[in-house]
Amino acid sequence: MTFPVGCPVPLLNRARLTLARRVTALTVVLTCGAACGSAARADVVILSNRSPNLVKFSAASGAGAGRAYQVAAGDLLPIACREGDRVRIAFLSAGARRDYTLQPNSIYYFHRPANGEKLDLEQIAISHEAHQKSNPAPRKEHPGDAKRTATEPPPLAKVKVKILVDDDENAVRELWETRLRKRIAEAAKILEKYAGATLEIVACDTWKTPNDVHNFDELLRHFEGDVPADSADLVIGFSSQYTAFSGRTHLGGTRGPLASHILLREWSRRVSEPERLELLVHELGHWLGATHSPEPASVMRPVLGDRKAVARRFLIVFDPVNALAMNLMAEEIRDSHVERIYQVSARTRAVLVDIYLTLGKAFPEDPAAAQYLAMLGESPPATVRPARTRGTSLVDAARVVRDAVVDVADRNRRLPRSASSDGASARAAGDELTEQYVRAAAAAAQTLPEAHRYKAFALGLAITLADTDMFLTNSLTRELLPRLETTAERERRMSVIGAPTMRGRNDLARHFFFSTAIATLSSSAIAESAGLVKEMQDAQGASGFSFVDLAADLGGVALADYVRSSEERLRDVAQSFTIATFVPDVSNLREGLKLADVQQTYGSTSDPRFVGAVEQVRARVRDLPAYRKTTAAEAHAEPGDRR
Repeated sequence: MTFPVGCPVPLLNRARLTLARRVTALTVVLTCGAACGSAARADVVILSNRSPNLVKFSAASGAGAGRAYQVAAGDLLPIACREGDRVRIAFLSAGARRDYTLQPNSIYYFHRPANGEKLDLEQIAISHEAHQKSNPAPRKEHPGDAKRTATEPPPLAKVKVKILVDDDENAVRELWETRLRKRIAEAAKILEKYAGATLEIVACDTWKTPNDVHNFDELLRHFEGDVPADSADLVIGFSSQYTAFSGRTHLGGTRGPLASHILLREWSRRVSEPERLELLVHELGHWLGATHSPEPASVMRPVLGDRKAVARRFLIVFDPVNALAMNLMAEEIRDSHVERIYQVSARTRAVLVDIYLTLGKAFPEDPAAAQYLAMLGESPPATVRPARTRGTSLVDAARVVRDAVVDVADRNRRLPRSASSDGASARAAGDELTEQYVRAAAAAAQTLPEAHRYKAFALGLAITLADTDMFLTNSLTRELLPRLETTAERERRMSVIGAPTMRGRNDLARHFFFSTAIATLSSSAIAESAGLVKEMQDAQGASGFSFVDLAADLGGVALADYVRSSEERLRDVAQSFTIATFVPDVSNLREGLKLADVQQTYGSTSDPRFVGAVEQVRARVRDLPAYRKTTAAEAHAEPGDRR
């Protein structure tokens, strides 16, 4: 995912984020739902100051006296607390003391009502059902709660960073390394304050950017492929390759939380050093789980380069909702050493889902929150779902089908492995899982424009269930693969898709759907030839020639012919696809044949013995219930009814 930098966009009313309710003085027991490697796992409360003045307060958790804190106007402060402790704060309002007990992993803001001078505290509501389950119900305070002490902040999550400049950097190493180390150090101080994380540079190097690549997404893809992370957690590249542009452009981007690489452009003379720092912090925020915010003062506003950073009193700050997300992510990095966002604990995941739902609803025109929900395996509601352009290109249409299959996979993954006593459905697996995926793909394809409907069905299924290595080795699909699925989308798909099979074998599903895609993109003859060529190549390798694989190939080709022959047949697939109806029986078919075995038994591919063996496999496909029914119907149709 990458984010544009340039002209501003309309911002939403801050009140849409707050949805606030008054905090009541209740005591909450803090819990952590998942086991972790650290003995001192922490929770956090985010306190934001939306009053016009500095606010001083005391905070306490655990046994003993509290500690004094202060937060400047417009700023925020994370307050850490030990797992299982209770947190209380106290402050003066118009000379009177106010005491509140705060929910863990929640957000509050100080404010002064317009009609009075009394300082008060309210909560920014981000909770929904999952979050409520992750936090125990509040209970009344007890006399013994009066004396508590604030928790010392937990150790910072340390992120090992490798920084590079490209071959277009004009400065000598001493100058560019000094400049970038200083910028990284300043960004680290900001993360230490707001996110509970810091940066450690473990390597400085250079890399070569392709001079003929100017599109930012392509440049990022080259950077990811050419520069390994090695021992670093994160690789940050600063490119000085010049690109002429007018209007908005991408000056920085990453694939999302815990992605391996961040790429930033250095060449623009119109971008000042404070703006470069803000851009770096913005992308590091994304890396730590922050998404776009409608709050105009937040570094996570979607469009930077708006000259705000050059103001004398400008302060790089995060909005409180994203600050909570980053602190939770930093804790997962520090205590559980997670490397992907979907690896976070169930408790952290529940709160992150709340956060991204809140930001997605507050900022529906921006797709970032919905993309983060997808990375967590959560299906966003329609109002939050990232907009897919339906049918402007085949790739767009195929991605709609792909998303539909991944949504089904995610819902299936959440089901219990076996049926429960209350009648709840069990998780599908094997052939049954494949059947669900095909029906979902066909249903999604029916919503697409007719020009792309059948190809999108085949291509969407192939990218979801076939082996992507096959895409890379085929000239018809090689260039499509990077546009069909990003690295983050592939990782999320692989984490939820399970092991769909055909006739009990996962490899047959890969053959089947790849052949369906090739037949749809080119022709049935080309797809059949490709399958035969692949098997002859395998005969010279370890796996050997397989008539079983060939049966799956021919079955996939037959499905492609079937669905594109009429609208009704795609609807039939959506309603009643089964393996028994559309996939040939593979029992008693030979496989693992070496080239010498093929030549001795069947001669060449033009030998009548070989042609006859292939025809026997083809007959198994023709004899399937779906095609027997089709043949019978066509035989009795009037000539004018045939298509």
